[in-house]
Amino acid sequence: MSWNLSGPAFRSAPRRNVSARDAGLPLKSEGDDYYINGAWTIDWPRRFDIAGTTFHYRRPSDGPETLEALGATTEILVVM
Repeated sequence: MSWNLSGPAFRSAPRRNVSARDAGLPLKSEGDDYYINGAWTIDWPRRFDIAGTTFHYRRPSDGPETLEALGATTEILVVM
């Protein structure tokens, strides 16, 4: 399953949360450049400045990982 984080609905939303049960929630560009959790690596939870906004990637030991965008993006991003 993947989500395409683009278009008017996402760009106008102040924030969008995505969560998954399995570790390694990848975030990539439409052109397959991975920004978070790509190329067989799992990134440490932290803040990422990507596509004109800040993403907070969290991976707690007692719950699902989450990826939160604090604002609109300047490019099409895909969460896999």
